[in-house]
Amino acid sequence: MNNSSLETPELIAKLSEEQIKAAYHHQLFEYTVVPFPRPEIIKNLTPEQIEAAYRYQERAYRAQDAKNHIDDLELNIDKNQLTDDDYLNIAEYFLTHYDCNVDENTQWIWAVEKYLENFQE
Repeated sequence: MNNSSLETPELIAKLSEEQIKAAYHHQLFEYTVVPFPRPEIIKNLTPEQIEAAYRYQERAYRAQDAKNHIDDLELNIDKNQLTDDDYLNIAEYFLTHYDCNVDENTQWIWAVEKYLENFQE
């Protein structure tokens, strides 16, 4: 199945649940993938609900990014002390202070360091 076969909602609606599951099974990332809702489900959502779902998932992905960056950094902290809420808070801090003029890795390092400064106090 290639992306060109998914150009219209009518074609998406024809996919079986098995085809959808197989498509997501072959993804190469470890995040929990939320299957793209069927068009009949989306049309019942308000723009605010769609935006809220998008932001929720974005925050979950960014929390995983925070965990990955902390795992990669050599820090003087017991990583086992950090909770899921800590990772979510770091992600929120990153998203709030995001600057497209600065590379993302630098911003992650900064967000993690700023959060941990407060965490260790």
